[in-house]
Amino acid sequence: PFGSSDPGSICAWHERAAAIARPMASRAETQERGEAQRGVDERTALLGAAGHQNANASGAASKGVPPVSWAIVMLVFLTSFANCLNQGDRAIMPLAVIPMGEESGWSMSESGWVLGSFSIGYIMSQIPGGVLSTLLPSWLLLGTSVFAWSTFTAITPLAYDYGLLPLLMSRYFMGVFEGFCLPTCIKILTDYVPSHALSRAFSVLYVSGTAGVLAVTVVCPLLPDWPLMFYIPGAVGGAWCVAVVAFLAIVKVDVREDLGQEALRHNRLREGGDPLTFSDTFATYANLAKSPAVLALCAAQFASNAMLWTLAFWIPTYLHEIFEVPLDSMGIVAWPLLCGGLGTVASGQLADWALAEGHCSVLLLRRAATAFSLLVPAVCLSALWAAPSLEVAIGILCVSAFSHGTYSVGPLANHADLTDEHAGFTFSVMNLFGTIPAITAGPLTAAVVEAAGGSGEGESWLPVFASSAVLNVIGALVYVTLSRADRIDSECR
Repeated sequence: PFGSSDPGSICAWHERAAAIARPMASRAETQERGEAQRGVDERTALLGAAGHQNANASGAASKGVPPVSWAIVMLVFLTSFANCLNQGDRAIMPLAVIPMGEESGWSMSESGWVLGSFSIGYIMSQIPGGVLSTLLPSWLLLGTSVFAWSTFTAITPLAYDYGLLPLLMSRYFMGVFEGFCLPTCIKILTDYVPSHALSRAFSVLYVSGTAGVLAVTVVCPLLPDWPLMFYIPGAVGGAWCVAVVAFLAIVKVDVREDLGQEALRHNRLREGGDPLTFSDTFATYANLAKSPAVLALCAAQFASNAMLWTLAFWIPTYLHEIFEVPLDSMGIVAWPLLCGGLGTVASGQLADWALAEGHCSVLLLRRAATAFSLLVPAVCLSALWAAPSLEVAIGILCVSAFSHGTYSVGPLANHADLTDEHAGFTFSVMNLFGTIPAITAGPLTAAVVEAAGGSGEGESWLPVFASSAVLNVIGALVYVTLSRADRIDSECR
Protein backbone atom coordinates (compact mmCIF):
# COMPACT_ATOMS: atom_id res chain seq x y z
CA PRO A 1 0.00 0.00 0.00
CA PHE A 2 2.93 2.39 0.46
CA GLY A 3 3.43 2.43 -3.29
CA SER A 4 -0.13 3.46 -4.01
CA SER A 5 -1.05 7.09 -4.52
CA ASP A 6 -4.75 6.41 -4.12
CA PRO A 7 -5.96 8.25 -0.99
CA GLY A 8 -8.69 5.67 -0.52
CA SER A 9 -6.16 2.83 -0.42
CA ILE A 10 -3.99 4.69 2.07
CA CYS A 11 -6.97 5.41 4.34
CA ALA A 12 -8.08 1.80 4.14
CA TRP A 13 -4.60 0.63 5.16
CA HIS A 14 -4.55 3.01 8.12
CA GLU A 15 -7.93 1.70 9.24
CA ARG A 16 -6.69 -1.92 9.08
CA ALA A 17 -3.49 -1.01 10.96
CA ALA A 18 -5.46 0.82 13.66
CA ALA A 19 -7.82 -2.14 14.00
CA ILE A 20 -4.82 -4.41 14.64
CA ALA A 21 -3.11 -1.97 17.02
CA ARG A 22 -6.12 -1.23 19.21
CA PRO A 23 -6.41 -4.70 20.79
CA MET A 24 -2.63 -4.83 21.29
CA ALA A 25 -2.63 -1.44 23.03
CA SER A 26 -5.63 -2.42 25.08
CA ARG A 27 -3.92 -5.63 26.25
CA ALA A 28 -0.72 -3.74 27.10
CA GLU A 29 -2.64 -1.09 29.02
CA THR A 30 -4.61 -3.73 30.90
CA GLN A 31 -1.41 -5.60 31.79
CA GLU A 32 0.26 -2.38 33.00
CA ARG A 33 -2.70 -1.47 35.18
CA GLY A 34 -2.85 -4.99 36.57
CA GLU A 35 0.81 -4.90 37.58
CA ALA A 36 0.40 -1.48 39.18
CA GLN A 37 -2.50 -2.66 41.31
CA ARG A 38 -1.17 -6.12 42.15
CA GLY A 39 0.64 -4.94 45.27
CA VAL A 40 -2.46 -3.25 46.63
CA ASP A 41 -4.67 -6.24 45.82
CA GLU A 42 -2.30 -8.73 47.47
CA ARG A 43 -1.96 -6.61 50.58
CA THR A 44 -5.72 -6.10 50.83
CA ALA A 45 -6.31 -9.84 50.46
CA LEU A 46 -3.84 -10.57 53.25
CA LEU A 47 -5.68 -8.21 55.54
CA GLY A 48 -9.00 -9.83 54.75
CA ALA A 49 -10.63 -6.66 53.42
CA ALA A 50 -11.89 -6.33 49.90
CA GLY A 51 -11.70 -2.54 50.03
CA HIS A 52 -14.21 -0.02 51.18
CA GLN A 53 -17.66 0.08 49.69
CA ASN A 54 -19.69 3.24 49.78
CA ALA A 55 -20.79 3.72 53.38
CA ASN A 56 -24.39 4.19 52.33
CA ALA A 57 -24.40 0.78 50.68
CA SER A 58 -23.61 -0.95 53.96
CA GLY A 59 -27.12 -0.30 55.23
CA ALA A 60 -28.54 -2.29 52.34
CA ALA A 61 -26.16 -5.21 52.81
CA SER A 62 -27.24 -8.69 53.72
CA LYS A 63 -28.63 -9.12 57.20
CA GLY A 64 -26.17 -9.63 60.02
CA VAL A 65 -22.71 -8.20 60.68
CA PRO A 66 -20.03 -10.10 58.69
CA PRO A 67 -16.95 -11.29 60.59
CA VAL A 68 -13.49 -9.80 60.14
CA SER A 69 -10.13 -11.55 59.85
CA TRP A 70 -7.58 -11.95 62.64
CA ALA A 71 -5.28 -9.52 60.83
CA ILE A 72 -7.92 -6.78 60.97
CA VAL A 73 -8.46 -7.47 64.68
CA MET A 74 -4.73 -7.19 65.35
CA LEU A 75 -4.48 -4.08 63.21
CA VAL A 76 -7.26 -2.37 65.17
CA PHE A 77 -5.70 -3.51 68.45
CA LEU A 78 -2.23 -2.15 67.63
CA THR A 79 -3.62 1.11 66.27
CA SER A 80 -5.84 1.55 69.32
CA PHE A 81 -3.00 0.70 71.70
CA ALA A 82 -1.00 3.51 70.10
CA ASN A 83 -3.86 5.86 71.02
CA CYS A 84 -3.91 4.34 74.51
CA LEU A 85 -0.26 5.36 74.90
CA ASN A 86 -1.00 8.70 73.26
CA GLN A 87 -3.73 9.65 75.73
CA GLY A 88 -2.15 7.99 78.75
CA ASP A 89 1.31 9.56 78.38
CA ARG A 90 -0.12 13.08 78.27
CA ALA A 91 -2.11 12.40 81.47
CA ILE A 92 1.05 11.67 83.48
CA MET A 93 2.26 15.23 83.99
CA PRO A 94 -0.89 16.56 85.75
CA LEU A 95 -0.15 13.94 88.44
CA ALA A 96 3.64 14.19 88.43
CA VAL A 97 3.71 17.99 88.51
CA ILE A 98 2.67 17.91 92.19
CA PRO A 99 5.78 16.13 93.56
CA MET A 100 8.00 17.76 90.92
CA GLY A 101 6.77 21.20 91.90
CA GLU A 102 7.26 20.49 95.59
CA GLU A 103 10.85 19.35 95.00
CA SER A 104 11.81 22.30 92.82
CA GLY A 105 9.70 24.99 94.48
CA TRP A 106 7.84 25.93 91.29
CA SER A 107 5.28 28.69 91.41
CA MET A 108 1.77 28.03 90.08
CA SER A 109 2.72 29.91 86.92
CA GLU A 110 5.76 27.70 86.33
CA SER A 111 3.68 24.57 86.89
CA GLY A 112 1.18 25.94 84.40
CA TRP A 113 3.88 26.35 81.76
CA VAL A 114 5.04 22.78 82.34
CA LEU A 115 1.49 21.55 81.75
CA GLY A 116 0.78 23.88 78.82
CA SER A 117 4.00 23.35 76.86
CA PHE A 118 2.69 19.98 75.69
CA SER A 119 -0.46 21.51 74.19
CA ILE A 120 1.58 24.15 72.34
CA GLY A 121 3.65 21.45 70.65
CA TYR A 122 0.56 19.33 70.02
CA ILE A 123 -1.35 22.02 68.16
CA MET A 124 1.68 22.83 66.01
CA SER A 125 1.72 19.36 64.42
CA GLN A 126 -1.98 18.88 63.69
CA ILE A 127 -2.04 20.05 60.06
CA PRO A 128 1.44 18.64 59.24
CA GLY A 129 0.31 15.36 60.78
CA GLY A 130 -2.75 15.22 58.56
CA VAL A 131 -0.77 16.01 55.41
CA LEU A 132 2.01 13.52 56.15
CA SER A 133 -0.52 10.79 57.00
CA THR A 134 -1.71 11.13 53.41
CA LEU A 135 1.69 11.41 51.72
CA LEU A 136 3.81 8.95 53.74
CA PRO A 137 3.36 5.25 54.61
CA SER A 138 0.95 5.20 57.52
CA TRP A 139 2.66 2.53 59.64
CA LEU A 140 6.07 4.12 59.19
CA LEU A 141 4.74 7.51 60.33
CA LEU A 142 2.85 6.06 63.30
CA GLY A 143 5.81 3.94 64.42
CA THR A 144 8.19 6.89 64.20
CA SER A 145 5.89 9.15 66.20
CA VAL A 146 5.29 6.55 68.94
CA PHE A 147 9.02 5.87 69.26
CA ALA A 148 9.83 9.60 69.38
CA TRP A 149 7.25 10.65 71.98
CA SER A 150 8.00 7.56 74.10
CA THR A 151 11.65 8.60 74.09
CA PHE A 152 10.78 12.13 75.22
CA THR A 153 8.50 10.65 77.89
CA ALA A 154 11.28 8.43 79.22
CA ILE A 155 13.85 11.26 79.36
CA THR A 156 11.52 13.66 81.21
CA PRO A 157 13.22 13.04 84.60
CA LEU A 158 16.60 13.68 82.97
CA ALA A 159 15.36 16.93 81.45
CA TYR A 160 13.97 17.91 84.87
CA ASP A 161 17.43 17.47 86.40
CA TYR A 162 18.88 19.97 83.91
CA GLY A 163 16.35 22.68 84.70
CA LEU A 164 13.00 24.13 83.74
CA LEU A 165 13.86 25.10 80.15
CA PRO A 166 15.05 21.60 79.09
CA LEU A 167 11.92 20.18 80.71
CA LEU A 168 9.70 22.60 78.76
CA MET A 169 11.46 21.69 75.51
CA SER A 170 11.04 17.98 76.24
CA ARG A 171 7.33 18.46 76.86
CA TYR A 172 6.99 20.58 73.72
CA PHE A 173 8.56 17.97 71.44
CA MET A 174 6.57 15.22 73.10
CA GLY A 175 3.45 17.17 72.11
CA VAL A 176 4.73 17.65 68.56
CA PHE A 177 5.19 13.92 67.98
CA GLU A 178 1.94 12.97 69.71
CA GLY A 179 0.18 15.27 67.25
CA PHE A 180 0.93 12.81 64.43
CA CYS A 181 -0.76 9.89 66.19
CA LEU A 182 -4.50 10.32 65.79
CA PRO A 183 -4.52 11.53 62.15
CA THR A 184 -2.42 8.51 61.23
CA CYS A 185 -4.60 6.12 63.26
CA ILE A 186 -7.68 7.47 61.49
CA LYS A 187 -5.95 6.97 58.13
CA ILE A 188 -4.96 3.37 58.94
CA LEU A 189 -8.46 2.36 60.01
CA THR A 190 -9.98 4.07 56.97
CA ASP A 191 -7.57 2.31 54.61
CA TYR A 192 -7.74 -1.23 55.97
CA VAL A 193 -10.94 -1.85 57.97
CA PRO A 194 -14.03 -2.99 56.00
CA SER A 195 -16.98 -0.62 56.06
CA HIS A 196 -19.18 -3.05 58.03
CA ALA A 197 -16.69 -2.92 60.94
CA LEU A 198 -15.76 0.77 60.90
CA SER A 199 -18.05 1.90 63.73
CA ARG A 200 -16.69 -0.79 66.04
CA ALA A 201 -13.12 0.00 65.02
CA PHE A 202 -13.52 3.70 65.76
CA SER A 203 -15.25 2.97 69.07
CA VAL A 204 -12.31 0.76 70.10
CA LEU A 205 -9.89 3.50 69.02
CA TYR A 206 -11.80 6.04 71.09
CA VAL A 207 -12.21 3.91 74.20
CA SER A 208 -8.52 2.98 74.14
CA GLY A 209 -7.69 6.60 74.94
CA THR A 210 -10.00 6.43 77.95
CA ALA A 211 -8.30 3.20 79.02
CA GLY A 212 -4.90 4.90 78.85
CA VAL A 213 -6.01 7.81 81.02
CA LEU A 214 -7.70 5.41 83.45
CA ALA A 215 -4.57 3.26 83.76
CA VAL A 216 -2.39 6.29 84.45
CA THR A 217 -4.88 7.70 86.97
CA VAL A 218 -5.02 4.45 88.92
CA VAL A 219 -1.41 3.18 88.67
CA CYS A 220 0.78 6.29 88.78
CA PRO A 221 -0.20 7.45 92.29
CA LEU A 222 0.76 3.99 93.59
CA LEU A 223 4.34 4.11 92.27
CA PRO A 224 7.03 4.70 94.92
CA ASP A 225 8.92 7.36 92.95
CA TRP A 226 7.63 9.89 90.40
CA PRO A 227 10.32 9.20 87.72
CA LEU A 228 8.80 5.72 87.31
CA MET A 229 5.67 7.46 85.97
CA PHE A 230 7.74 8.31 82.89
CA TYR A 231 10.14 5.36 82.62
CA ILE A 232 7.45 2.67 82.49
CA PRO A 233 5.27 4.24 79.73
CA GLY A 234 8.41 5.01 77.72
CA ALA A 235 9.39 1.34 77.84
CA VAL A 236 5.87 0.25 76.87
CA GLY A 237 6.07 2.51 73.82
CA GLY A 238 9.29 0.80 72.76
CA ALA A 239 7.64 -2.61 73.17
CA TRP A 240 4.74 -1.44 70.98
CA CYS A 241 7.19 -0.56 68.19
CA VAL A 242 8.66 -4.08 68.33
CA ALA A 243 5.18 -5.62 68.19
CA VAL A 244 4.26 -3.54 65.13
CA VAL A 245 7.41 -4.61 63.27
CA ALA A 246 6.53 -8.25 63.99
CA PHE A 247 2.93 -7.74 62.83
CA LEU A 248 3.99 -6.10 59.57
CA ALA A 249 6.42 -8.94 58.92
CA ILE A 250 3.70 -11.56 59.45
CA VAL A 251 1.09 -9.97 57.19
CA LYS A 252 3.77 -8.75 54.74
CA VAL A 253 2.66 -5.12 54.76
CA ASP A 254 6.10 -3.79 53.89
CA VAL A 255 6.63 -0.06 54.47
CA ARG A 256 8.71 0.11 51.29
CA GLU A 257 5.84 -1.40 49.33
CA ASP A 258 3.51 1.08 51.02
CA LEU A 259 5.75 3.93 49.91
CA GLY A 260 5.70 2.71 46.32
CA GLN A 261 1.93 2.32 46.29
CA GLU A 262 1.44 5.75 47.85
CA ALA A 263 3.65 7.31 45.18
CA LEU A 264 1.76 5.42 42.49
CA ARG A 265 -1.59 6.50 43.89
CA HIS A 266 -0.64 10.16 44.18
CA ASN A 267 0.75 10.27 40.64
CA ARG A 268 -2.27 8.63 39.03
CA LEU A 269 -3.73 10.22 35.91
CA ARG A 270 -6.77 12.39 36.11
CA GLU A 271 -9.56 12.18 33.57
CA GLY A 272 -7.83 14.70 31.34
CA GLY A 273 -4.65 12.63 31.30
CA ASP A 274 -2.40 15.02 33.27
CA PRO A 275 -0.53 13.76 36.34
CA LEU A 276 -1.39 15.31 39.69
CA THR A 277 0.99 18.04 40.82
CA PHE A 278 1.80 19.51 44.22
CA SER A 279 -0.44 22.50 43.46
CA ASP A 280 -3.30 20.08 42.76
CA THR A 281 -2.74 18.40 46.13
CA PHE A 282 -2.54 21.74 47.94
CA ALA A 283 -5.77 22.85 46.29
CA THR A 284 -7.42 19.62 47.43
CA TYR A 285 -6.34 20.25 51.03
CA ALA A 286 -7.62 23.83 50.90
CA ASN A 287 -10.98 22.76 49.47
CA LEU A 288 -11.33 20.00 52.05
CA ALA A 289 -10.55 22.38 54.91
CA LYS A 290 -13.31 24.79 53.88
CA SER A 291 -15.86 22.13 52.98
CA PRO A 292 -19.11 22.54 55.01
CA ALA A 293 -18.96 18.85 55.97
CA VAL A 294 -15.47 19.29 57.47
CA LEU A 295 -16.50 22.53 59.17
CA ALA A 296 -19.34 20.57 60.79
CA LEU A 297 -16.73 18.18 62.19
CA CYS A 298 -14.69 21.13 63.48
CA ALA A 299 -17.69 22.61 65.31
CA ALA A 300 -18.49 19.29 66.99
CA GLN A 301 -14.87 18.69 67.99
CA PHE A 302 -14.42 22.18 69.42
CA ALA A 303 -17.53 21.79 71.58
CA SER A 304 -16.63 18.27 72.67
CA ASN A 305 -13.04 19.10 73.59
CA ALA A 306 -14.00 22.33 75.36
CA MET A 307 -16.11 20.18 77.67
CA LEU A 308 -13.56 17.37 78.04
CA TRP A 309 -10.54 19.60 78.70
CA THR A 310 -12.48 21.70 81.22
CA LEU A 311 -13.51 18.58 83.11
CA ALA A 312 -10.05 17.02 82.89
CA PHE A 313 -8.34 20.14 84.24
CA TRP A 314 -10.82 21.21 86.90
CA ILE A 315 -13.04 18.36 88.12
CA PRO A 316 -10.45 17.30 90.75
CA THR A 317 -10.32 20.90 92.01
CA TYR A 318 -14.12 21.16 91.93
CA LEU A 319 -14.57 17.95 93.94
CA HIS A 320 -11.83 18.95 96.39
CA GLU A 321 -13.14 22.47 96.99
CA ILE A 322 -16.89 21.83 96.97
CA PHE A 323 -17.14 18.34 98.50
CA GLU A 324 -13.80 18.28 100.36
CA VAL A 325 -12.57 15.13 98.62
CA PRO A 326 -8.96 14.50 99.73
CA LEU A 327 -6.28 14.22 97.08
CA ASP A 328 -5.54 10.57 97.89
CA SER A 329 -9.20 9.72 97.18
CA MET A 330 -9.32 11.22 93.69
CA GLY A 331 -9.51 7.73 92.24
CA ILE A 332 -13.26 8.28 92.41
CA VAL A 333 -13.00 10.06 89.05
CA ALA A 334 -12.31 6.63 87.53
CA TRP A 335 -16.05 5.88 87.62
CA PRO A 336 -16.96 8.42 84.91
CA LEU A 337 -14.03 7.14 82.82
CA LEU A 338 -15.33 3.58 83.09
CA CYS A 339 -18.84 4.67 82.14
CA GLY A 340 -17.46 6.55 79.15
CA GLY A 341 -15.63 3.44 77.98
CA LEU A 342 -18.76 1.30 78.32
CA GLY A 343 -20.80 3.83 76.36
CA THR A 344 -18.21 3.92 73.59
CA VAL A 345 -18.03 0.13 73.16
CA ALA A 346 -21.81 -0.27 73.32
CA SER A 347 -22.42 2.47 70.75
CA GLY A 348 -19.94 0.92 68.31
CA GLN A 349 -21.64 -2.47 68.48
CA LEU A 350 -25.10 -0.93 68.17
CA ALA A 351 -24.11 1.27 65.23
CA ASP A 352 -22.66 -1.55 63.12
CA TRP A 353 -25.69 -3.73 63.90
CA ALA A 354 -28.13 -0.96 62.92
CA LEU A 355 -26.35 -0.38 59.61
CA ALA A 356 -26.04 -4.08 58.80
CA GLU A 357 -29.74 -4.63 59.49
CA GLY A 358 -30.72 -1.58 57.43
CA HIS A 359 -32.50 0.19 60.29
CA CYS A 360 -31.10 3.61 59.39
CA SER A 361 -28.89 5.42 56.91
CA VAL A 362 -25.28 6.28 57.67
CA LEU A 363 -26.04 10.01 57.75
CA LEU A 364 -28.92 9.58 60.20
CA LEU A 365 -26.72 7.43 62.43
CA ARG A 366 -23.87 9.97 62.46
CA ARG A 367 -26.18 12.89 63.23
CA ALA A 368 -28.13 11.07 65.94
CA ALA A 369 -24.95 9.83 67.64
CA THR A 370 -23.38 13.30 67.60
CA ALA A 371 -26.48 15.04 68.91
CA PHE A 372 -26.84 12.50 71.72
CA SER A 373 -23.15 12.75 72.66
CA LEU A 374 -23.31 16.54 73.00
CA LEU A 375 -26.85 17.38 74.14
CA VAL A 376 -27.15 14.90 77.03
CA PRO A 377 -23.83 16.08 78.56
CA ALA A 378 -25.05 19.67 78.09
CA VAL A 379 -28.00 18.90 80.36
CA CYS A 380 -25.71 17.17 82.85
CA LEU A 381 -23.28 20.09 82.96
CA SER A 382 -26.14 22.51 83.54
CA ALA A 383 -27.09 20.56 86.68
CA LEU A 384 -23.59 19.73 87.95
CA TRP A 385 -22.93 23.02 89.73
CA ALA A 386 -26.03 22.51 91.92
CA ALA A 387 -25.30 18.87 92.89
CA PRO A 388 -26.24 18.54 96.60
CA SER A 389 -23.77 15.74 97.38
CA LEU A 390 -20.65 14.01 96.10
CA GLU A 391 -22.64 10.93 95.10
CA VAL A 392 -25.01 12.99 92.97
CA ALA A 393 -22.11 14.85 91.33
CA ILE A 394 -20.35 11.59 90.42
CA GLY A 395 -23.63 10.17 89.13
CA ILE A 396 -24.13 13.20 86.87
CA LEU A 397 -20.57 12.85 85.55
CA CYS A 398 -21.13 9.13 84.88
CA VAL A 399 -24.30 9.80 82.86
CA SER A 400 -22.50 12.54 80.93
CA ALA A 401 -19.51 10.30 80.16
CA PHE A 402 -21.65 7.32 79.11
CA SER A 403 -23.75 9.40 76.71
CA HIS A 404 -20.66 11.06 75.26
CA GLY A 405 -19.41 7.60 74.28
CA THR A 406 -21.58 7.77 71.15
CA TYR A 407 -19.24 10.49 69.84
CA SER A 408 -16.97 7.75 68.46
CA VAL A 409 -19.60 6.64 65.92
CA GLY A 410 -20.48 10.24 65.07
CA PRO A 411 -17.75 12.71 64.04
CA LEU A 412 -14.85 10.28 64.50
CA ALA A 413 -16.28 7.64 62.15
CA ASN A 414 -17.60 10.31 59.77
CA HIS A 415 -14.12 10.86 58.29
CA ALA A 416 -14.25 7.45 56.63
CA ASP A 417 -17.60 8.38 55.06
CA LEU A 418 -16.25 11.56 53.51
CA THR A 419 -12.88 10.42 52.15
CA ASP A 420 -10.53 7.46 52.09
CA GLU A 421 -7.40 9.12 50.83
CA HIS A 422 -7.50 12.27 52.98
CA ALA A 423 -9.16 10.99 56.18
CA GLY A 424 -6.02 11.76 58.19
CA PHE A 425 -6.00 15.34 56.92
CA THR A 426 -9.68 15.98 57.65
CA PHE A 427 -9.16 14.67 61.18
CA SER A 428 -6.15 16.94 61.69
CA VAL A 429 -8.22 19.96 60.64
CA MET A 430 -10.97 18.91 63.04
CA ASN A 431 -8.53 18.27 65.88
CA LEU A 432 -6.78 21.60 65.29
CA PHE A 433 -9.99 23.30 66.38
CA GLY A 434 -10.37 20.77 69.19
CA THR A 435 -6.90 21.54 70.57
CA ILE A 436 -7.61 25.25 71.07
CA PRO A 437 -9.59 24.55 74.30
CA ALA A 438 -6.62 22.56 75.60
CA ILE A 439 -4.62 25.79 75.68
CA THR A 440 -7.37 28.12 76.90
CA ALA A 441 -9.34 25.91 79.33
CA GLY A 442 -6.82 26.22 82.16
CA PRO A 443 -6.26 29.98 82.55
CA LEU A 444 -9.67 31.02 81.22
CA THR A 445 -11.58 28.77 83.62
CA ALA A 446 -9.45 29.96 86.54
CA ALA A 447 -10.17 33.59 85.67
CA VAL A 448 -13.92 32.97 85.38
CA VAL A 449 -14.16 31.10 88.71
CA GLU A 450 -12.11 33.70 90.57
CA ALA A 451 -14.18 36.53 89.11
CA ALA A 452 -17.39 34.73 90.18
CA GLY A 453 -16.34 34.40 93.82
CA GLY A 454 -13.70 31.69 94.12
CA SER A 455 -13.50 27.92 93.70
CA GLY A 456 -15.02 27.19 97.10
CA GLU A 457 -18.50 28.35 96.08
CA GLY A 458 -20.75 26.15 93.94
CA GLU A 459 -22.29 29.16 92.20
CA SER A 460 -18.84 30.21 91.01
CA TRP A 461 -18.69 27.14 88.78
CA LEU A 462 -22.03 27.86 87.09
CA PRO A 463 -20.53 30.08 84.33
CA VAL A 464 -17.91 27.41 83.56
CA PHE A 465 -20.31 24.49 83.20
CA ALA A 466 -23.03 26.60 81.56
CA SER A 467 -20.66 27.89 78.88
CA SER A 468 -19.60 24.33 78.06
CA ALA A 469 -23.26 23.32 77.82
CA VAL A 470 -24.00 26.18 75.41
CA LEU A 471 -21.03 25.22 73.23
CA ASN A 472 -22.31 21.63 73.12
CA VAL A 473 -25.72 22.78 71.89
CA ILE A 474 -24.16 25.00 69.22
CA GLY A 475 -21.80 22.23 68.10
CA ALA A 476 -24.66 19.74 67.81
CA LEU A 477 -26.80 22.14 65.77
CA VAL A 478 -23.98 22.98 63.37
CA TYR A 479 -23.10 19.32 62.86
CA VAL A 480 -26.67 18.20 62.28
CA THR A 481 -27.17 21.03 59.78
CA LEU A 482 -23.97 20.72 57.71
CA SER A 483 -22.80 17.11 58.07
CA ARG A 484 -22.69 14.63 55.20
CA ALA A 485 -21.97 10.91 54.85
CA ASP A 486 -21.02 10.68 51.16
CA ARG A 487 -17.69 11.08 49.38
CA ILE A 488 -16.43 14.64 48.92
CA ASP A 489 -13.05 13.78 47.33
CA SER A 490 -14.05 14.51 43.74
CA GLU A 491 -15.70 17.81 44.70
CA CYS A 492 -12.53 19.05 46.41
CA ARG A 493 -10.00 18.23 43.68
